[in-house]
Amino acid sequence: MHTIEQAIAALQNGNISKAEIICREILQRDGRNFDALHVLGIIHAQRGQFDKAEPLLRTALSIDQTMPVCRHNYGKVLCGLDRYQDGINEFNKALAQAPNQSSIYSDRGNAEMELGFFQDAVRSYEKALSLDPKYAPAHYNRGNVLQKLSRYTEALASYDRALAINPRYAEAICNRGIVLRCMKRFDGAFASFERVLGMYPDFAEAHFAEGELRLLLGDFARGWPKYEWRWKSHSVSSPMPNFVQPLWLGAEAIEGKTLLLHGEQGLGDTIQFCRYVPLVAKRGARIVLEVDTSLKELMSDLSAATTVIAKGEPRPAFHMHCPLASLPLALGTRLDTIPAYERYLSVSRSRAEKWQDRLGRSSSGLRVAVNWAGNPKFRNDLSRSIGLQALSRLFGNRDTQFYSIQKELSADDSERLKNFSNVIHLGAEIDSFSDTAAIISLMDLLVSSDTSVAHLAGAIGAPTWTLLSFAPDWRWLLDREDSPWYPTMRLFRQPEPGNWDSVIATVSDALSSLLAAKQRRSVSDR
Repeated sequence: MHTIEQAIAALQNGNISKAEIICREILQRDGRNFDALHVLGIIHAQRGQFDKAEPLLRTALSIDQTMPVCRHNYGKVLCGLDRYQDGINEFNKALAQAPNQSSIYSDRGNAEMELGFFQDAVRSYEKALSLDPKYAPAHYNRGNVLQKLSRYTEALASYDRALAINPRYAEAICNRGIVLRCMKRFDGAFASFERVLGMYPDFAEAHFAEGELRLLLGDFARGWPKYEWRWKSHSVSSPMPNFVQPLWLGAEAIEGKTLLLHGEQGLGDTIQFCRYVPLVAKRGARIVLEVDTSLKELMSDLSAATTVIAKGEPRPAFHMHCPLASLPLALGTRLDTIPAYERYLSVSRSRAEKWQDRLGRSSSGLRVAVNWAGNPKFRNDLSRSIGLQALSRLFGNRDTQFYSIQKELSADDSERLKNFSNVIHLGAEIDSFSDTAAIISLMDLLVSSDTSVAHLAGAIGAPTWTLLSFAPDWRWLLDREDSPWYPTMRLFRQPEPGNWDSVIATVSDALSSLLAAKQRRSVSDR
C-alpha cells in the first residue's frame, strides 16, 4: 500500500507517472485525502492541464484551508485558466497566511501584469525582492513589466540581476536581448540571442526574437526562416493547427492542388499577407482561404481561384496548407521584391453607398478617420497604441471633421470624446471590416496607431498616416517615412521611447499643410 510520502518523492524525482498512480490509488481508498488531491492537482498543473487541476485543488481547499502552499498553487492554476483576478484573490489569501513568501508576491505580480495593472505588478515584485533579494524569477518578472512600461534601462538592470544569480536563465537572457532591441542597441540584442542559443539551441523564443529583429533590419533572407519559430514560441497565442495534410513552404509544385491558406495571429497580419493569395493562385492551385469572420466579406474577391471561409466553418478537402504569414518565406520575398500593390482589397459598393448616406457630402475642410488603439491582448500593445488622450491633441485643428472608427471605447474615452464637437464616433455602428473599409474610402485620410485598421487602409489604397513607437513592429522597418508594403502610407515615428507629443505635433503640422493644399485645389477648381 503506497503512501503520500512516496508520491511526493516520485514527483520530486521527476517520475510524474508514478506519483499520479500513487495519488489515484490513495484517492480510491479515501476520496477526500487532502494531500493526494493537492499532489494530483500539482501534477496536472505541471502538464498544463489546468482544467483538471482546478477541481482537485478546490476540493483540497474545501477540506483544509490552512495550507498556504495549496492556496498558492490554486492561484497559479486559476491564472493558467486566464482567471487572473481570481488568482490574485487566492494569492492574497495565501499571503495572509504566509506573509513572507516572496514567490507568492512574484506570482501575484505576474497576474497583475496580465491584467494590465503594471504599477501594482512592480510593487509586488519589489515586495518579493525585499523578502528575498536573490529570488531570480522576481528580478526577471520585474524586468518584464518594466519593459512593458518602456522603462528599458531599469528593465535591463533587472534582467542583469537575475542573470547574476542564475547565469543560465534562458528567458532572462532572451528578454534582455528584446529590451536591447527596443533601445535600438542591435549588436547587443544579437549577442544576447546568440548567448542563449549557444546554451539552448532549440530555445524558440530566441530564434523568433532574432527573426523579428532581422526582418526589422530588412534582412529578409535570414529573417523569414527564423520567423517560423513563432509556432514554438509562447509569444504567439495560437498554435499551428494540427492538420494531417502537409505544410507547404514553397518547395512542392501545387498546380492542380487545393491549398488551404489560413489566418493566424492578428487581423492585421491577415490583411497584410492576403496580398500573396493571387500570387499563389497563379501557380495553378485552387485556394481555400480561412480568415476571421469579420474579414470574410472583405476577402471575397481576392482571386477567382479562391474560396473564402470563416474560421469554424467546414473546410473543403485540401492537399496542403500554409499560414498566411509564412507565404513571404514560401515565395522568397526580399525587401526589394515585396508585392507592394497600391490596392489589393476592394470596398463594397453597397457598403460605401450606405456610409455615404450616413456621412453626407464632404465640405471644403478635411475628413479624417482616427483609430488610436489595437487589440489589448497583443504582447506589445502598450507601446504601440497611442491612446485617445494623446491623439486628441489633433482635434484642435480647424476645418477638420474627425470620425472615430475605434470599435470599442473605454468609459474614459467615451467621456473624453464628448469634449470635442468636431469628432463623430462611428465605432458602435461598424459591423465588420467591410464597413470600416467603406468609411475610410470616404475620408481624405486615416490617422491610426499600429493596428489592423492601418493595414486595412493601406490595402484599399487609402491615404494613411500610421503613428509608430520608437522601436516598432518589424514590418515597419527603421528610419523611413514610407512603407514598402503600402504605397499610400506615411509613417510618423517616435524620436525616443514614449514620446507621442513630438509625433502628434508633427502630424498636426502635416494636417494643416494637407488642409491648405485641399483648400487651394478647391479655389482653383471654381
